[in-house]
Amino acid sequence: MDSEEARFAKRMRAFLGLFWLGALVFVAGFIAIFLLKPLGEHINVIAALVCTGFGAMAIGNLGRVTCRCPKCNKLFCGDFQGNGGGYGNMFASSCRHCGFHTGRAL
Repeated sequence: MDSEEARFAKRMRAFLGLFWLGALVFVAGFIAIFLLKPLGEHINVIAALVCTGFGAMAIGNLGRVTCRCPKCNKLFCGDFQGNGGGYGNMFASSCRHCGFHTGRAL
């Protein structure tokens, strides 16, 4: 049976993978728009891929930023409840509040 920390690490890896997959699709589609510009009929499909890639990046980012630390139950990647706005780092490998580190799992 998986521990809470192992499940947390899997969830964080999944969201990071979704972010990078979306980034790859977004960049590839954006480049294809300029390379295949003369192919007007396919531009809508490529534009849809660009939007899909951007959406996957957004979901991956939001998923990582809103994950809660299994140790202190606060937002793992940042603090968005402060008076001066918010701070978030979706690539963080340790909790901003308690220092919980997932190790090489991420």
